[in-house]
Amino acid sequence: MSAVHRAECLHADSLPLPDPDPSARHRRQTPYTDRLVTPGITRAAVAALRRFLATPGRYLYMRRDYCTCTRCDLEHNPAAARDVLEGMLPLLPRYARRDLKSLLTELDGELLHRTLPDVFAHREPWRRGAWWHERLYDTDDLL
Repeated sequence: MSAVHRAECLHADSLPLPDPDPSARHRRQTPYTDRLVTPGITRAAVAALRRFLATPGRYLYMRRDYCTCTRCDLEHNPAAARDVLEGMLPLLPRYARRDLKSLLTELDGELLHRTLPDVFAHREPWRRGAWWHERLYDTDDLL
C-alpha cells in the first residue's frame, strides 16, 4: 500500500463512518469485528452497495481493496458491505429487521443478476461462506 493511499485513507470523508477513536482511524479491522457496530454503519453499507450497483454496464465484477481499514473495505468491496448488513440483521428490532430484509432482497437480486459466479471461489478460504463471496472479482490491479 502506498503512502499516498494511506494519507487518503486518513483524510477520506466519502463514507459517513463514525470512528469511536479518531486517533486510530487506520487500524486493521474487518467487517467481522464487534467494533464495527457503530451508529451509521448500516447506512454506510447500504450506500456503498447501492453505489456499486449503480455502476454502468451489464455485468459487474466485485472489487476488493488491499487496504484493510474499515473505511476502504466498505467503500470498495461490496461483499464487505453485504457482510455488514447481514451481521446487522439479528441486532435490529423486528420492524427495522423486516425493512432491511426487504431492502436486501431487492439489492441481492440485482447483485446476483449483475455479477458472475466464480467456480473456483471454493479454493480460497477467505471466499467461503455467503454466496456474494463466490462471485467473480476484478483482478486488473494484480497484473
